[in-house]
Amino acid sequence: MNAINIVLVKTKYPRNIGMVSRIMCNFAIEKLILVEPQCELNEEAKQGAAQGQKPLENATIYSSWDEFYGNETDGLRIGFSRRQGKRRASIPLPDLLKEEVIDFKKPIYLIFGAEDHGLSAEDLEMVHRMAYFELPGDLQSMNLSHSVLVAAQAFFNAFGSKQAEPTTDSIQDPE
Repeated sequence: MNAINIVLVKTKYPRNIGMVSRIMCNFAIEKLILVEPQCELNEEAKQGAAQGQKPLENATIYSSWDEFYGNETDGLRIGFSRRQGKRRASIPLPDLLKEEVIDFKKPIYLIFGAEDHGLSAEDLEMVHRMAYFELPGDLQSMNLSHSVLVAAQAFFNAFGSKQAEPTTDSIQDPE
């Protein structure tokens, strides 16, 4: 899904960034954007990515939202948060995908917050729509990489025909 971009905001753990990179390769999502990362893309990130190194190696890093806006093309920005409230007008992702007109000719930014607190009030000002995942259990919080996986799967389920074909250089032997 070349129109899809994964945006991680203030991520704290390199392994999570690596695992997100691996998931992106599973869904042919190429562009990983980090806004104000709180960690280095080190060996731990590479280990988390395993065979899915390409998005990690090509990650775009911005020191602020201002830098993000100065360099990225305008497109639909969907923020993800498990928290609900007046300032967090959020709907289940499948419902959003049914009602939102998705233009795959423009970038779609799926935005995920830090592992411990999610997206801040400042971050929420940067998104057009808020979505959450309906989970059957009492625990409504997921690991960052799992959240990206669920979002990517929802997009694939809704728009599978828009899925990009993997290139031969993205297909590698298992470890």
